[in-house]
Amino acid sequence: MSCSKLRGIKPDFANKRKAGRKPLPENLTREARVNDLPEEEKTCSCGTPLERIGEDINEKLIIEEPRIYVERTVTPKYVCPCCKGGKHDGDAPCIIKQAPAIPAILPGSIASPSMLAHIFTAKFADHLPYSRQEQQFERIGVCGKQAVGLRRKLLWQAPRACHRL
Repeated sequence: MSCSKLRGIKPDFANKRKAGRKPLPENLTREARVNDLPEEEKTCSCGTPLERIGEDINEKLIIEEPRIYVERTVTPKYVCPCCKGGKHDGDAPCIIKQAPAIPAILPGSIASPSMLAHIFTAKFADHLPYSRQEQQFERIGVCGKQAVGLRRKLLWQAPRACHRL
C-alpha cells in the first residue's frame, strides 16, 4: 500500500475507549482542594511568570464516620422580680413558670429519634446484631460502664416502645 492510502486509515488503538474507572456519581458533594505550586515557584528561570495551561483532577471517595453530637435542651424558668421572700404583697405564693418538657421517644433514656433510626437501620437493614452495635457505642465512648443499661433500655426496649407509636 502506498502512503497516500494509509493516511485515511485509523489504527486499531485509536478506536479503543479510554481505559479507567467510571466517574463517581455527580450527586455526591464535592470539596475541592487545590494542590498548587508556591508563588515563588511560579516563575521561569528567566524571570517570566508561568502561565497555567491546564490541570489534572484526581477524585477520591471520602467516607467519614457519622457525626455524633449531644443535643442539649435548655428550658428556662421564670419568676416575678417583685417577689421578695417567695410571696407577693398578699398571701399569694410566688409563681415559677416553665415551658412543658419535650416528650421523649423513650422516657428516661438518652435516645433521640435519629439514634433509634440508626439502631434500627443497622439491625434490620444491615443485619448488625445489638451486641455489635453496643461494641460500636463503647468504642466511640458513648456508653462506657453504662453498657448494660444501654443494651436493656435502648437496644431491647426501643423496638417495643416504637411499636406502640
